[in-house]
Amino acid sequence: MKVKRSLLAFFMLIIMILFSGCFERYYEHTFDYQTLSEKTVGVEICYLCSYCGEDKLYVLQKDEIPVFLEEFCGLSFCMTYPPMGPHRYTVKLLYNDGSYDYIGRHGGEKFDAGGERIGFGPYVVYENEKEYYDLLLKYIEIEKKIY
Repeated sequence: MKVKRSLLAFFMLIIMILFSGCFERYYEHTFDYQTLSEKTVGVEICYLCSYCGEDKLYVLQKDEIPVFLEEFCGLSFCMTYPPMGPHRYTVKLLYNDGSYDYIGRHGGEKFDAGGERIGFGPYVVYENEKEYYDLLLKYIEIEKKIY
C-alpha cells in the first residue's frame, strides 16, 4: 500500500512540474572574442518591437567594431527555454556567411542568410544589465532610464 501511495505521489509531482509552466531551462553562454571578431562583418544597434519591427538606431563603423566586440564579449550571457520576451534595445551581429543574431537584454534570436528565424539565441544576464546599457549609451541615446 505504501509503494502505491509513493508512486502515485511521485507521478502527481511530475505532472505538476510539467503543467505548472514554470519549468525553465537555463544555460550559460559565452562569446569568444577571437572567433566572434573573425566572423562578424557588421554590428547594428536596433530597437525591436513586436508590432513595429526593427528600427535601426546606429550602425557601427568598421573601426568601431573591434572595440565594441571586446567590451560586448566581457558581458555574461545565457539562454533559457522558453525565451524571456520582447527584445527592445538589441545588438544585431551580422556574420560573413550572411546569417545574423539579435542579442539583447530580454532575449535573442538567430537567423539564416535568407532571413528565416532558425532558433532562439543568447541574451545578456540580469546582473550585466547596467553594463549592457552603458555600452549601448556610447553609441545611442536611450530616452528613459530602463535599468
